[in-house]
Amino acid sequence: MQTEGITVIGSCVAAKVPEDLALFFANGILVDRRNGTPMEMDGYSLYLALKALEMRTGRDYSVERRALVDAVLHRMSACNGFWRHGAWTGSDSEIHLRFTAAAIRLLAEGLADGLVSSASIPLNALRKHLAYRDILEMGNWFLHDSLESPASNVAQPAPHTRNRAWSSSPTNCLVLNTHIDTLITIFHVLRRVGMPDAARRSLRQQLESGLGALHGVLDADQGIPWRVLTSLDSRLRAGMFRTYSPPRTALWKRAVRGVLVRGYFPLRQRLRARYPGFVWDDGYLERDISLRGLYFEYHVANLYDLSILLIQLKRQKRSSYAALADRCAVLIDRGIDYVIESDYWTFLLSTTTQHGKAILLCEAIIARLGTRSEAAAPQRWISAYCRIRRLVPPSPALLGYDPLVVNETVPAGTPSIGFDIGTLANARRFTIDIENERCVIEHAASNDARCSHCEGAQI
Repeated sequence: MQTEGITVIGSCVAAKVPEDLALFFANGILVDRRNGTPMEMDGYSLYLALKALEMRTGRDYSVERRALVDAVLHRMSACNGFWRHGAWTGSDSEIHLRFTAAAIRLLAEGLADGLVSSASIPLNALRKHLAYRDILEMGNWFLHDSLESPASNVAQPAPHTRNRAWSSSPTNCLVLNTHIDTLITIFHVLRRVGMPDAARRSLRQQLESGLGALHGVLDADQGIPWRVLTSLDSRLRAGMFRTYSPPRTALWKRAVRGVLVRGYFPLRQRLRARYPGFVWDDGYLERDISLRGLYFEYHVANLYDLSILLIQLKRQKRSSYAALADRCAVLIDRGIDYVIESDYWTFLLSTTTQHGKAILLCEAIIARLGTRSEAAAPQRWISAYCRIRRLVPPSPALLGYDPLVVNETVPAGTPSIGFDIGTLANARRFTIDIENERCVIEHAASNDARCSHCEGAQI
């Protein structure tokens, strides 16, 4: 059987599809290969990869796709209607909302493909997912995990500050990427799943409130203390990233890294709780407000999520979304340039050998190119994209299918070794020559295709 190497979005492990599918199952449920605990993110990515391969090869992988859907439904039923994980604490009360969002999108995909029997299944799951929220002064903030809920009786495993940023609950770590991922999921379900008017109005209210909270935190101005902190932090972060240059194991580099981790970052953690913010002046995007701040790879995760959210905002003809869309576009562009032009690039390349999270930068670039009015891609973006792709296999979107990132209404083109060929969200076909670091973006295939995917029906 023909197989294709991919990077699975979620755990960001490399896998051959469909050959390695069994590795993502245990006792009939989907698991994280790294620790064997229940996890639906990889299952959703594998489902998209199978659909991409069907488009590229003409083969039928409906049996494999049904197995993924059935595993999600089975686990959902076994957990009394909503998934549970226990990856950190072993508790049945521990739920990861990034996992459940992926499960809901998988069910929406399965519904469109005739593998899920009723729209009520993803809708009921989304309703339970959205119950995990906190009320900020600007609107709803969707939680990263159930342990952040004030009602949780299970302690957070990682040390965190108890902040009250923007009137949040002290247990809410304010994880940016998961909040955005939930907003993306609401957009997606509103667009792809039929529902009664009352359910649609309820979801729209949740969406508008969450977008308001996002816009508020991205525009927050902390004044002079933040500007002093961001100037210092930019220098110390750069020093941290330089310690990842070869050889990483050099004694002096380990010593510098240890001093920063033990000396500066605990202070940084307390200061971020006192002066909360996600947007640093140099273009770096923080993952959260309360945790240690050492999850540096989440800068590219933030770019990935913001670039997908921007596509959803652009699809709607709503003037109320314009300011947030403009803000997202600026942060994405600055954030991509920060990756490429700062010492963060050293960190990203050095950690790519351990996991494939750098592929999220490639997806962010493709998603952002689909919302830019410029016909040409910045060469520095394409060079970075190609350097990463020479290290890691493509994601499902780069294989040609992901309803959030690329345009599935227009054929991606004929696959070619050494080239990534697909269709941007704005219906322009792209071809990236990975070896020679070149990108060609053609004009939109047709006005009909562009409108059907990018503008879409009002939700």
